[in-house]
Amino acid sequence: MSSKISRAIFDFARDLQRTADESFRPPQDIVVSRSNDVLVSSLFEKTRGYLQKVVYQINRCYAENCYDACAVMIRRLLELLIIETMESKGQIEKTLDENRDICKFDLLINVILKEPSVSLSPKTKKILESRKIKKLGDLSAHGWRYNACRRDVDDIRQDLTVAVQDLLYTSGLRK
Repeated sequence: MSSKISRAIFDFARDLQRTADESFRPPQDIVVSRSNDVLVSSLFEKTRGYLQKVVYQINRCYAENCYDACAVMIRRLLELLIIETMESKGQIEKTLDENRDICKFDLLINVILKEPSVSLSPKTKKILESRKIKKLGDLSAHGWRYNACRRDVDDIRQDLTVAVQDLLYTSGLRK
């Protein structure tokens, strides 16, 4: 096949893909750049494999415009990091209920905020106390008529990054 024909086929395919992308684009309030991660994956290198998988899912959900799923996974990540932090301080018992199951997220937040062996930054304490991230995760998981949108996740991204980094270092998962 000549290079002119190959080039023409390539150009046609590229133009066809652009047209298809425009035709099947979701509504404006959920369009997002595919390279825009919620959390930097490298923060979780050399931590727990299950944390890396949760972060991967957070970023994929965001990239695929699945903002409710993203918010629920963000909530799960914070729960896991609080549990990891409490365990690293030898205080895992405080995270268990009367049935020896992990407490609900709201109680986990209370436990870590009151635990003297855990020294979170004032900013992280304020973020956890506000429960803004928890509320978004709750709404996304249980809100009967609620659907998160891109701006909902974007509104918590900076606080999420601050809290996640603090918990990673406080737990000893990052050094």
